[in-house]
Amino acid sequence: MAEMIKLGSNPREAGNEVIVQFENHNDCHFLLKDEYRKSLTTYAQDFFQKELQFRVMVRGESESGREIEKDDNSGAERRALAADPLVTMTAGVFNGRVAAIRTGPRFRGKLK
Repeated sequence: MAEMIKLGSNPREAGNEVIVQFENHNDCHFLLKDEYRKSLTTYAQDFFQKELQFRVMVRGESESGREIEKDDNSGAERRALAADPLVTMTAGVFNGRVAAIRTGPRFRGKLK
């Protein structure tokens, strides 16, 4: 579960919740299952020594899981990064593929 949590961004404590946000639903699909959320809630309570709930948020979805209006700039930025010649060349050299593209203030400008 720790490896999945590392894929999230902006982990924070808000009120009585520990919230981790994800860009892509596929990055956290296991964490959305009740059994894993319960385990993470227990770990958070043990670590912080107070009553907390672990909550996973996915960008573009409301708390009920329904789609909400998405930021068009984010999608355009991901498409541009996926089409970048350096990215396609690197994927070809290593016989790989781009599985996920994460954007945000933490990731911008690191390759320049």
